[in-house]
Amino acid sequence: MPSKQIALFRQPPTITLCCYPKLNHAEIRDRNEAITNLQYGVFQPSFTLLCDREFILAAVTHSAGYFWRACETLKNDRGVFLAAVSNDPNVLRTASETLKNDKEIVLAAVAKVGHTLQHAGIALKNDQEVVLVAVTSFGLALQFASEMLKDDKDIVLAAVKQNGSALKMASNRLKNDKDVVLAAVSQHGYALMNASDALKNDKDVVLAAVRQNGYALVHASEALKNDKDVVFAQGVTFGIWDGLQG
Repeated sequence: MPSKQIALFRQPPTITLCCYPKLNHAEIRDRNEAITNLQYGVFQPSFTLLCDREFILAAVTHSAGYFWRACETLKNDRGVFLAAVSNDPNVLRTASETLKNDKEIVLAAVAKVGHTLQHAGIALKNDQEVVLVAVTSFGLALQFASEMLKDDKDIVLAAVKQNGSALKMASNRLKNDKDVVLAAVSQHGYALMNASDALKNDKDVVLAAVRQNGYALVHASEALKNDKDVVFAQGVTFGIWDGLQG
């Protein structure tokens, strides 16, 4: 091979970084420079910046990871915590009791990740607005609500519409409420297993359940397991009758 061609192969590629700020892992001390670099995430903020409220507020908006690196005093700062939990709701688990009972903070968390209701203060687990937002986001968050709200029809309806399995966490009274159980089995047929005995023997409820999941018939009353309309509905769900039509 000619020497000129060998030389071409040996030449390293030329890379020009013309459009980016300081892209390296060197420590940055200047607040404005650090905030500019946040979008690239390739620098080490100085200890001073990790104790700088303005920088941390900007940083946790980009990544909640900066919250864990912030000074302890800033981790208890309401504004910083609200910004962090709005980015990563799971931050709520580290909150002080004061912040776990801050309604605005808890609402910000449960609106995005309903199961973070488990980290809320006791008072807010009994707050209708907070719990309604949580179960609308994640129906199974009903398990973390107060006993009083597990007996609240509006809240339980919202929960079972999002996830029928939430019926298991409802009060016994609402497990015997036809509206609630119909909503639950329409979303998840197997929720029939958590209905009251009376509603397992309700034809409308059982039909709704088997139309959603044919296997839900196993949880119906003995009488309805042999009901011709129910059995037919199960067959439709399984597609048994498809080849017999026409």
